[in-house]
Amino acid sequence: MIYILIGFGLASCNFETTNNNQTSEKKEESNKYIGLWESVKRPFPYKSHLTINSDSTFWFEYGACTSYGFSNGAWIVRNDTLVLTSDQIDSCMYLSYFSADCVEIPSDSNTIVIETTIMNCEPQGTDYYINFDNEEFYFEADTLRHLANKPKRCPELRNDFYSVKKDTTANAREKYVRDNAKYE
Repeated sequence: MIYILIGFGLASCNFETTNNNQTSEKKEESNKYIGLWESVKRPFPYKSHLTINSDSTFWFEYGACTSYGFSNGAWIVRNDTLVLTSDQIDSCMYLSYFSADCVEIPSDSNTIVIETTIMNCEPQGTDYYINFDNEEFYFEADTLRHLANKPKRCPELRNDFYSVKKDTTANAREKYVRDNAKYE
Protein backbone atom coordinates (compact mmCIF):
# COMPACT_ATOMS: atom_id res chain seq x y z
CA MET A 1 0.00 0.00 0.00
CA ILE A 2 2.82 2.39 0.86
CA TYR A 3 4.41 1.72 -2.56
CA ILE A 4 1.18 2.81 -4.28
CA LEU A 5 1.10 6.10 -2.33
CA ILE A 6 4.75 6.79 -3.14
CA GLY A 7 4.07 5.98 -6.81
CA PHE A 8 1.17 8.48 -6.93
CA GLY A 9 3.30 11.08 -5.16
CA LEU A 10 6.15 10.72 -7.62
CA ALA A 11 3.78 10.74 -10.60
CA SER A 12 2.15 13.97 -9.43
CA CYS A 13 5.57 15.61 -8.97
CA ASN A 14 6.52 14.64 -12.50
CA PHE A 15 3.19 15.96 -13.86
CA GLU A 16 3.67 19.25 -12.04
CA THR A 17 7.16 19.65 -13.49
CA THR A 18 5.82 18.97 -17.00
CA ASN A 19 3.07 21.57 -16.52
CA ASN A 20 5.60 24.14 -15.27
CA ASN A 21 7.81 23.48 -18.32
CA GLN A 22 4.83 23.92 -20.69
CA THR A 23 3.80 27.17 -18.96
CA SER A 24 7.38 28.43 -19.17
CA GLU A 25 7.55 27.58 -22.90
CA LYS A 26 4.26 29.43 -23.56
CA LYS A 27 5.62 32.51 -21.75
CA GLU A 28 8.82 32.43 -23.80
CA GLU A 29 6.77 32.06 -27.02
CA SER A 30 4.61 35.07 -26.08
CA ASN A 31 7.58 37.18 -24.94
CA LYS A 32 9.07 37.39 -28.44
CA TYR A 33 6.02 39.42 -29.51
CA ILE A 34 6.03 41.79 -26.53
CA GLY A 35 7.49 45.17 -27.33
CA LEU A 36 7.21 48.15 -29.64
CA TRP A 37 6.98 47.52 -33.38
CA GLU A 38 7.28 50.09 -36.18
CA SER A 39 5.82 49.71 -39.67
CA VAL A 40 7.99 48.89 -42.64
CA LYS A 41 8.73 51.78 -44.96
CA ARG A 42 6.18 52.56 -47.66
CA PRO A 43 6.48 54.56 -50.89
CA PHE A 44 4.33 57.37 -49.43
CA PRO A 45 4.38 59.20 -46.07
CA TYR A 46 3.12 56.65 -43.56
CA LYS A 47 4.26 55.45 -40.18
CA SER A 48 2.60 53.25 -37.62
CA HIS A 49 3.49 51.79 -34.26
CA LEU A 50 2.16 48.65 -32.65
CA THR A 51 2.76 48.09 -28.95
CA ILE A 52 2.29 44.55 -27.67
CA ASN A 53 2.00 44.73 -23.89
CA SER A 54 2.84 41.98 -21.42
CA ASP A 55 -0.73 42.10 -20.03
CA SER A 56 -2.14 40.67 -23.33
CA THR A 57 -3.29 44.06 -24.65
CA PHE A 58 -2.10 46.04 -27.65
CA TRP A 59 -2.12 49.65 -28.83
CA PHE A 60 -1.82 50.64 -32.50
CA GLU A 61 -1.60 54.07 -34.10
CA TYR A 62 -0.68 55.39 -37.51
CA GLY A 63 -0.17 58.68 -39.28
CA ALA A 64 -0.21 59.27 -43.03
CA CYS A 65 -0.19 62.79 -44.48
CA THR A 66 -3.18 64.35 -42.67
CA SER A 67 -4.76 61.06 -41.63
CA TYR A 68 -4.52 59.54 -38.15
CA GLY A 69 -5.96 56.39 -36.64
CA PHE A 70 -5.62 54.15 -33.63
CA SER A 71 -6.85 50.93 -32.11
CA ASN A 72 -6.58 49.01 -28.89
CA GLY A 73 -7.52 45.50 -27.95
CA ALA A 74 -6.33 42.10 -26.86
CA TRP A 75 -3.87 39.59 -28.23
CA ILE A 76 -3.32 35.86 -27.94
CA VAL A 77 -0.78 33.45 -29.38
CA ARG A 78 -2.32 30.53 -31.25
CA ASN A 79 -0.09 27.95 -32.97
CA ASP A 80 2.95 30.29 -33.14
CA THR A 81 0.74 33.04 -34.56
CA LEU A 82 0.01 36.36 -32.86
CA VAL A 83 -3.71 37.20 -33.17
CA LEU A 84 -4.95 40.77 -32.57
CA THR A 85 -8.59 41.68 -31.98
CA SER A 86 -9.74 45.26 -31.37
CA ASP A 87 -11.98 46.28 -28.51
CA GLN A 88 -15.38 47.72 -29.36
CA ILE A 89 -15.61 51.45 -28.68
CA ASP A 90 -18.64 53.54 -27.82
CA SER A 91 -17.36 56.76 -29.43
CA CYS A 92 -18.53 57.91 -32.84
CA MET A 93 -15.52 57.76 -35.16
CA TYR A 94 -14.72 56.89 -38.73
CA LEU A 95 -13.95 53.18 -39.08
CA SER A 96 -11.27 51.48 -41.12
CA TYR A 97 -9.98 47.93 -41.16
CA PHE A 98 -6.36 47.04 -40.58
CA SER A 99 -6.23 44.64 -43.50
CA ALA A 100 -7.58 47.22 -45.99
CA ASP A 101 -4.49 48.17 -47.96
CA CYS A 102 -5.93 50.21 -50.83
CA VAL A 103 -9.16 52.10 -51.20
CA GLU A 104 -10.89 52.11 -54.54
CA ILE A 105 -12.18 55.61 -55.27
CA PRO A 106 -15.34 55.65 -57.39
CA SER A 107 -15.58 58.08 -60.30
CA ASP A 108 -18.67 59.65 -58.70
CA SER A 109 -17.51 61.14 -55.40
CA ASN A 110 -21.14 61.51 -54.26
CA THR A 111 -21.31 57.73 -53.80
CA ILE A 112 -18.49 57.59 -51.24
CA VAL A 113 -19.79 56.31 -47.92
CA ILE A 114 -17.37 56.17 -45.02
CA GLU A 115 -18.22 53.61 -42.37
CA THR A 116 -18.44 54.73 -38.74
CA THR A 117 -18.02 52.91 -35.42
CA ILE A 118 -21.69 53.54 -34.58
CA MET A 119 -24.30 53.24 -37.31
CA ASN A 120 -25.62 56.61 -38.59
CA CYS A 121 -23.52 58.72 -36.24
CA GLU A 122 -21.65 61.86 -37.30
CA PRO A 123 -18.02 61.88 -36.12
CA GLN A 124 -16.81 65.18 -34.65
CA GLY A 125 -13.21 64.72 -35.78
CA THR A 126 -11.37 63.17 -38.69
CA ASP A 127 -9.59 60.37 -36.82
CA TYR A 128 -10.16 56.72 -37.65
CA TYR A 129 -10.65 53.77 -35.37
CA ILE A 130 -8.79 50.85 -36.94
CA ASN A 131 -10.49 47.49 -36.51
CA PHE A 132 -8.27 44.44 -36.05
CA ASP A 133 -10.54 41.44 -36.67
CA ASN A 134 -8.49 38.43 -35.63
CA GLU A 135 -5.54 39.77 -37.62
CA GLU A 136 -2.72 37.25 -37.65
CA PHE A 137 1.02 37.86 -37.54
CA TYR A 138 3.96 35.51 -37.47
CA PHE A 139 7.43 36.20 -36.17
CA GLU A 140 10.35 36.07 -38.62
CA ALA A 141 13.79 37.27 -37.51
CA ASP A 142 13.10 40.77 -36.13
CA THR A 143 9.86 41.25 -38.09
CA LEU A 144 6.16 40.70 -37.40
CA ARG A 145 4.69 39.67 -40.74
CA HIS A 146 0.97 40.10 -41.35
CA LEU A 147 -0.88 37.10 -42.74
CA ALA A 148 -3.35 38.48 -45.28
CA ASN A 149 -6.39 36.21 -45.32
CA LYS A 150 -7.90 37.81 -48.43
CA PRO A 151 -6.30 38.71 -51.76
CA LYS A 152 -4.71 42.15 -51.54
CA ARG A 153 -5.51 44.95 -53.98
CA CYS A 154 -2.06 46.40 -53.48
CA PRO A 155 0.25 43.48 -52.63
CA GLU A 156 3.30 45.75 -52.65
CA LEU A 157 2.00 47.42 -49.46
CA ARG A 158 3.00 45.31 -46.49
CA ASN A 159 1.46 45.57 -43.04
CA ASP A 160 4.62 44.27 -41.41
CA PHE A 161 6.48 45.66 -38.40
CA TYR A 162 10.11 45.84 -37.29
CA SER A 163 11.08 45.52 -33.65
CA VAL A 164 11.91 48.69 -31.70
CA LYS A 165 13.35 48.39 -28.20
CA LYS A 166 11.21 50.30 -25.66
CA ASP A 167 9.37 49.82 -22.37
CA THR A 168 6.03 48.06 -22.90
CA THR A 169 4.69 47.64 -19.40
CA ALA A 170 0.94 48.07 -18.98
CA ASN A 171 1.31 51.84 -18.36
CA ALA A 172 3.79 52.42 -21.18
CA ARG A 173 1.04 53.42 -23.64
CA GLU A 174 0.42 56.72 -21.85
CA LYS A 175 4.16 57.45 -21.74
CA TYR A 176 4.53 56.47 -25.40
CA VAL A 177 1.66 58.73 -26.49
CA ARG A 178 3.09 61.60 -24.45
CA ASP A 179 6.62 61.12 -25.83
CA ASN A 180 5.53 60.58 -29.43
CA ALA A 181 2.66 63.02 -29.84
CA LYS A 182 3.50 63.64 -33.51
CA TYR A 183 5.07 61.47 -36.14
CA GLU A 184 8.22 62.58 -37.90
